[in-house]
Amino acid sequence: MKGAWKSGRVEALIVGILAAAFLMAVGVDLRSYFVGDTRSRMADQSLSQVSLLRAPGGPRVGQAEVMTSGTAIVNLDGFGKIEQVESRTFRHGLGPESVITIRSIHSRAHLRLAFWNSFASQELRVSFNGQSLETITSAPEKTIEHEYDLALRRDLPNEVRIQYARFRDPGVDPLDRRLTAGKFFTLELDFSQ
Repeated sequence: MKGAWKSGRVEALIVGILAAAFLMAVGVDLRSYFVGDTRSRMADQSLSQVSLLRAPGGPRVGQAEVMTSGTAIVNLDGFGKIEQVESRTFRHGLGPESVITIRSIHSRAHLRLAFWNSFASQELRVSFNGQSLETITSAPEKTIEHEYDLALRRDLPNEVRIQYARFRDPGVDPLDRRLTAGKFFTLELDFSQ
């Protein structure tokens, strides 16, 4: 047991259990957030703004990253991990689609995104809770910026779905088999009542 404590495994387990207990105490059903595909998930309870490009300061529970104010849970699927090149922080959007699932006590959210395209052309189809918001066509090696006001269903899952017309063939680079569609340099949610 002494060796396990030194390695941090027991400490990480205790922190994870405490974080899960806190979320359950504020009425969050964790089963819908910690099962299935966990490529890139983040539960983030920032008071008013959630940057999905910053490393959370809270504990990790498996692939989930948990912060602790209790106003929202944001679940990411189809996004790469946070990366940084020089001073630019980004996440790759992974094909065929990226999904942001939001469960919040707030009734509104404002989504800001800046997407950089590396293909000759790229088309992004953005939808919210099954309704099409916009189809964006992007020129090569250009950053496009878009903002969306979202009317959230309180305490129910809300989905922003971004579908990509093009994404990289995994056979192009044997060292990187991700289906990258482009880079998100801005990916932020602002919550309001």
